[in-house]
Amino acid sequence: MRKKILQAVTWTLTQFDTVDDVKLQMNGTPLEAMPVGGTPIGGELSRADGINIDNSDVVDITNTKAVTVYYIGGEEGAYYYVPVTKRVSNDVKDNITAIVNELVEGPAYASNLLSDFQSDVKLLDEPKFEDGKVTLNFNESIYGSFEEKMVSEHLLNSLVLSLTEQNGVESVALTVNGKADVLTETGEKLAEPVTRPEKVNIGSF
Repeated sequence: MRKKILQAVTWTLTQFDTVDDVKLQMNGTPLEAMPVGGTPIGGELSRADGINIDNSDVVDITNTKAVTVYYIGGEEGAYYYVPVTKRVSNDVKDNITAIVNELVEGPAYASNLLSDFQSDVKLLDEPKFEDGKVTLNFNESIYGSFEEKMVSEHLLNSLVLSLTEQNGVESVALTVNGKADVLTETGEKLAEPVTRPEKVNIGSF
C-alpha cells in the first residue's frame, strides 16, 4: 500500500513537463524510507519506477524491462484510464510493438481492469516512427464489433496514452491494411495523428 502511495505521488507530479523526478523530505531532511512501515524510498523517484506494477506473468524478472500501458477501469458511464507497469522480455527491442501486444493481451484477471482490444488484433507491419509520430498498421480486428470502419474511443485513448509514455512519442496515427480511412466511434475521420490529452480522466478526450 505504501509503495502505491509513492507511485501515485510520483506519477501525479511528473505529469507536468517541468518535473522529471520527485525527492521527498521531512522537515528539510531527505526521506530514505516511509515514516510508517519503513518502506524504502531510495532517493529520487521517477516514472521509470513504474506504477500499479504487474509481474504476474514474469518468470525471470532479471531478463525483463518495464513498459507502462493504460487499461480501462470503472463501470459503464464512469470509465477511467489506469496506468499499469508490466514487464516484457529484454529480447523485445521494439517497445512500441511490446506495448501494443500488452494492450491486446489485456490486464491480469484479478485486476478488475479491462482492455477494448480484441484478442486477434495484430500489427501488420513494424511501427514507423518519425518526428515524434508513430504510425501503426493494424488488421481489421482493430474495428472490434463495429460494422463500419470505426475504432472505439476507449481503444484509441488507451493506445495513445500508452504510447506517449515512451520518450519522444508525441502522436499516434492509425492505418488498417495500409489505408488511412479509419473513423472514430463518433464517425469522424482520423485525418490527423492523435496526441496525448493534457489532462487524463478529466472530462472527455
